[in-house]
Amino acid sequence: MAGKAILISASLMAAVSLGFAADNSDQQFNKQADVSKMVGDIRSAEHRNPGHYGDHGYYGDPGYYHDGRGYLGPHYPRPHYPRHTESFPTTSTDCEDLYVTGGEMQSRSVFLTSVETIRVCDYYDDDYDRGHGRGGYNRGYYENCYDRTIRSYSKNARILFSGQRNLNPWETEKFRVCLNGNNASLDQRIPAYNYVVNTYGGYEDVEYQLTPAGMKKPMKADPNGLSAGSFTRDGNSFQLALYDKWAEYYKGEKIQITIQLRRQKGDSGSLFKEQTFEFDTASQYSMDFTSDIKPGQFYAQWYFIRIGQVSTREQVEGGKSGFIQIP
Repeated sequence: MAGKAILISASLMAAVSLGFAADNSDQQFNKQADVSKMVGDIRSAEHRNPGHYGDHGYYGDPGYYHDGRGYLGPHYPRPHYPRHTESFPTTSTDCEDLYVTGGEMQSRSVFLTSVETIRVCDYYDDDYDRGHGRGGYNRGYYENCYDRTIRSYSKNARILFSGQRNLNPWETEKFRVCLNGNNASLDQRIPAYNYVVNTYGGYEDVEYQLTPAGMKKPMKADPNGLSAGSFTRDGNSFQLALYDKWAEYYKGEKIQITIQLRRQKGDSGSLFKEQTFEFDTASQYSMDFTSDIKPGQFYAQWYFIRIGQVSTREQVEGGKSGFIQIP
């Protein structure tokens, strides 16, 4: 702006001097050009012809020359556009999963942190940084971008239980606590009950008090509830015995067991036989089945479904027996 002001002042002084030089005659004095009109003409001419660096005009603040792509002539400062950009703020979300068994009346305490950041980018004129245009003007620029933290938030979070909860020994509830900005939240991922939730705490801590409402929900059966007993073979006949760890909790209910006979092959096993059995719940189950065989190592793998009110009716992958070598 200072450069333009000096140019206008110099032109104005020259014009006024010419006017006073013609002061010898009243007639010529009266014909003197209007000063404000001259200033306007000068500004108009300057806008039409800003200099030998182009005719695109000035962009933004005077002194920053813009040629339509964000580049400068060799005698000008770094680009005014794009020179510095900042994104809208983004806020991170921090979450932790909490697992609580039936014997626990509170979860562990977790520390959550959320950060609010903006993405900042600074753009630089390649040619300017290599010596103000010396060696040729290649019209290139590079950028430097980084995340800048505006503010951060943190809270300690935990879950407290009130009222009676009756979970089976193998059952575990799962919850998730999250912090986004200064806002904490609780998500009931695998609850055993419908809970009434009350939230307590201040700026640094938050506690969720959960009170059971209604009846307990069925939960997934224990994958380790069945364990292998004996696995034997007589010719093409096989017998597998399984023990039920939680039989007393399923009295009066049924269990469906699917047996797969497999031959070890690399990291997996090829299937030779699959058969499903159904039993009243007991402490032990014995299954006999026949199958075509080939030389190799054979083993039994089992899946099961608890049929009743204690657990959900979803198939659970159990375990594997030991190997039988067939020559």
